[in-house]
Amino acid sequence: MEIDVTELEGELLPSIDSLAMILLGVALASSVLTELHLFPDRNAFLIISIAFYPLAALIWLLGKWRVKAGYWAAVLGVMGIIALGALLVDVNSFAYFLTIPVVMAAVLLRDQATILVAIVESILLVGLSMAGVFGEQPNSLFLALLSIWIVWAILFAIRNPQRKRLEWFWAHYLSAKEMLDEAQQDRAHLAQVLDDLSAANRQLNLLNERLDAMYTMFRSK
Repeated sequence: MEIDVTELEGELLPSIDSLAMILLGVALASSVLTELHLFPDRNAFLIISIAFYPLAALIWLLGKWRVKAGYWAAVLGVMGIIALGALLVDVNSFAYFLTIPVVMAAVLLRDQATILVAIVESILLVGLSMAGVFGEQPNSLFLALLSIWIVWAILFAIRNPQRKRLEWFWAHYLSAKEMLDEAQQDRAHLAQVLDDLSAANRQLNLLNERLDAMYTMFRSK
């Protein structure tokens, strides 16, 4: 019997409100660090920081309509902000951050979504390379692609056994629950049988009392 643990996994995911608050925290922290002149290109990092605010609002709005839409908005939005950072600051540094959406997809979405995100990011990196963004450092493109697929492989190697164990525990839980339900039904049936026997016993006692009364009347005559 195939066990679907998607609903159970969904209950373990962070809420849309929590996800939006996390991104707001990232936006606030990056804004503060930018104002403290801890980043070399202040204007570029300020634009990146500001981009997190509408993303958090979009995630919250879509999540109220449909939770999975909010999760997709979070993954694709973070991917877009990283791509923006690669264009504004340094593609050779920001390209490696594209592993973050892969991890987010593995946590928030299904395994099929994770590989889809990895493919989209690979196409994005190849497009940036064809546009000359990487300049004369093709090794950075190769390393960025390699890091994305290594992270995907690690996540797949981790999640696949975890999912099998979760399916095993869920199957045993459902089996135990089914046995408990059957035991409760049997107990209720037994209680009903005992009530019926008690009622029949009362009727039998009443019949005996009537027979004794009739017998006493017959002897008195």
